[in-house]
Amino acid sequence: FLVTVAAMSADEATGPPPAAKGKSKTRCTKTTNAALQSALDEWVAMMDAAAAHAHGTDPRKSAIHTFVETFVPLDVDPEDTTYFAGVLSEDEERFKMLHGELKTCASGETVERITGDQTSQAVFAFPQDSSAECMIVREVVFISQDGKLWRAEG
Repeated sequence: FLVTVAAMSADEATGPPPAAKGKSKTRCTKTTNAALQSALDEWVAMMDAAAAHAHGTDPRKSAIHTFVETFVPLDVDPEDTTYFAGVLSEDEERFKMLHGELKTCASGETVERITGDQTSQAVFAFPQDSSAECMIVREVVFISQDGKLWRAEG
């Protein structure tokens, strides 16, 4: 799951054009690819189902493993898939971060832009954290070989 972090000034990241200042508008940018949107919605539902179980329980571990099998790139070997599922099962913060990022991509809320052709690649950019001096923008990349089956970029 590739995530690129870029830091920029708060004005660069969020500064509205002068005419728009004073108007509050929530960003909402969703993918134009129906298959990618469906995959994002499915991944969020799978993570929601895993989150419904207590941390460390077998049902949660099983739900996370099922999610990971649909999420990681197709060329990832079974041992690495199992390892990543184990990391998400054990590391609650990492689980919550990935869950939140997938919710952001699926809902489009706070997504600043989606680059790539959205047929073979889609790069979602959204703010992760901000302060008065800089904003961290996360970039989450999804890939597809046929425009229908989507996975995280590895």
